[in-house]
Amino acid sequence: METLADAPVKLKSHTLPELRKILKEYQKKCNLYRNGKNFGMGLYPSQVALEAFLDFVDTNYIYAGGGLGNPFEGVSEMEAESVRMMADVMHGNKDVVGNLTFGGTESNILGMQVARDYAREKRGIKHGNVVMPNTAHPSFIKACHLLDMDFVRTDITKDYKADVKAMRDAIDENTVALVSTCGTHTVGTIDDIGAIGKLADERGIWHHVDAAWGGFISCWLRMMGKYDIPPFDFSVPGVWSMTVDPHKMLFAMMPAGGILYKNADLQKYAFFDFADPMGVHGHYFTRTTAGSRTGGNIAAVYALLKYHGTDGYMKIAKKCMDLTYRLVEGVEGIPGLKVPIKPKMNLFAVESSTLNVEKISARMREKGWHGLYTTQVPPSFRVVVLPQNEPYVDAFLKDLKSIVAASKR
Repeated sequence: METLADAPVKLKSHTLPELRKILKEYQKKCNLYRNGKNFGMGLYPSQVALEAFLDFVDTNYIYAGGGLGNPFEGVSEMEAESVRMMADVMHGNKDVVGNLTFGGTESNILGMQVARDYAREKRGIKHGNVVMPNTAHPSFIKACHLLDMDFVRTDITKDYKADVKAMRDAIDENTVALVSTCGTHTVGTIDDIGAIGKLADERGIWHHVDAAWGGFISCWLRMMGKYDIPPFDFSVPGVWSMTVDPHKMLFAMMPAGGILYKNADLQKYAFFDFADPMGVHGHYFTRTTAGSRTGGNIAAVYALLKYHGTDGYMKIAKKCMDLTYRLVEGVEGIPGLKVPIKPKMNLFAVESSTLNVEKISARMREKGWHGLYTTQVPPSFRVVVLPQNEPYVDAFLKDLKSIVAASKR
């Protein structure tokens, strides 16, 4: 018998003005990306993306498969067109296929899932491992944990790229995948993806490129021809799958990730297809990790690609790089600070051999500057540069110079 102590608590209702007041208080406690004083990985989405998202927010992409037909066929078509556009700018031929996901982590997990299941079927590997440089994103370690695989982290070079020889030495008969990165999330370097792709081809091993951050900015910069961007995409023969994140440098709202596969024969290892023999559940089919998911983010990605096109995104990329070079020059003009790697994209690290960069980052945060993620290799804080930061570049450098000067006293 239910006692008074077990009775559910009734929820109080609030008027809309009361609710708005409550939400405003919580908003004050959030470091909103629409603020140009945030030098982190994020931004407030454009009106184009917001409107497209809301137009399709009540669609459910799970119905693109299974036994109920496809009542949201328009979303399926927009995803296919978006994937085609993304593949085109990544040197993908007509065979390249893929899906939109909820972000880089889901895409990286899917990449490792397909590599594992491919190796099980084609190479008979029952318990595989993934070889990745120390700079690979932690989502790959999460993927190995979820998928019951081992991982081997390998050394990096003095310029914070994957050491290809170390990766070669780490491969064994149970290696199912090699991981490389276009745009490491702490320093912004691009691994020698061509050399890693060649290694993968030699050994017949799946090669996954994590281009979540660097993929789209790099493709636009490479198209312009005046930036030093090495091959990183499907122009490298050994690339079998790629993570590309629209909610980063395509400027879509979260969640909006993407994964591309070299062909449909590889993509099929990502599918979960359950036709219940008991008849209880009918037919359950998914192309990605998630089950029910809105088609709103798919519509937003499609709208942005159509709205900006290559020319529009190249203009944005150029602005990002102009601001990045301006910031790098300003940082290197402050005694005690150094940018260890000349950036190839709109992300760079700030280090110091004499000052505590964690304390400097904390002091900057006290002055209202956010997103300056700190790391130990190298001891530094990260600066991400987006168009919304333009009005604040001089003030950022002024406060940074003042904090550095004060820390020397």
